[in-house]
Amino acid sequence: MSVSRIPIELDPKEIRHTEGRVESVWVPGSTVEKFQYWTRFYARRDAKLQQYLDVSSLPITTYRCIQDKQTGFKVFRKRSPVKTHSEEFAPLGKDNELVEVGMCSIQRLKAVLVWSEDTELDKEFVTELFPEHVKIERQGTAWVVYEVMEDVLDRKI
Repeated sequence: MSVSRIPIELDPKEIRHTEGRVESVWVPGSTVEKFQYWTRFYARRDAKLQQYLDVSSLPITTYRCIQDKQTGFKVFRKRSPVKTHSEEFAPLGKDNELVEVGMCSIQRLKAVLVWSEDTELDKEFVTELFPEHVKIERQGTAWVVYEVMEDVLDRKI
């Protein structure tokens, strides 16, 4: 079954933003001084929800951004604690107003979101389902399983 939104809550403070048929989920991360980290999760338009036993999975794309919340006066501004690669607009302002954020990575990472409505999944079970993962992280009641991307492998070779 194709989906146009991520069907579960990833964080109590998440911000959902509809972009045509695609809905992004912005999840807040840590804060460094006046810089707020955010992670954007979204499913492609043709993403299909998969069911295996009582486990659901959805291929998603994710990347991290950083929001500069400093004063507008350039004299008092500090440099970002990380190198940013490009800018985009995210619904992180007052009343979901679009504000500029810097992308912390050149690449968007492909991942699989895994969850169960009935049982609590543990990391070992998710690892058995996806043995060739790069990294597995907890996100709310779900797990994010990062996959190997071909262009990353090509650069490493």
